[in-house]
Amino acid sequence: MKRGIGIAMLFCISLKGFAGEPTRSLGLTSSDYNWSDVESLVEPYLDGALFTALVMQGQSSEYRTATAAAMVLQYDILLPEVIETTLNALVKADCS
Repeated sequence: MKRGIGIAMLFCISLKGFAGEPTRSLGLTSSDYNWSDVESLVEPYLDGALFTALVMQGQSSEYRTATAAAMVLQYDILLPEVIETTLNALVKADCS
C-alpha cells in the first residue's frame, strides 16, 4: 500500500508540468510502468469487483502493462484526466 501511495505521489508530481498541455506526449516506455503499477494507480477508483477482475486478468494476459491499461479504460468509471492520459499513453506505447 505504501508503494502504491508513493507511486501515485511521484506520478502526480512528475506530471504537474504537463497540466494545460493536452497535446504533449508523455513519452512513456515499457520500463516506466508494469502491471502492478497500473493496479496501484487505479485501485482507489475501482470497486472491489472491478479491481478483482483486473488482478485476476493479469496472469492470463502475461501481465502486459498495455493490456491492464486498456482493460481499465474499458470500465465505465470516471478517472482523473491525468490517470486517463497515462493509461492511454501506456496503450499507445504497447507496453508489455
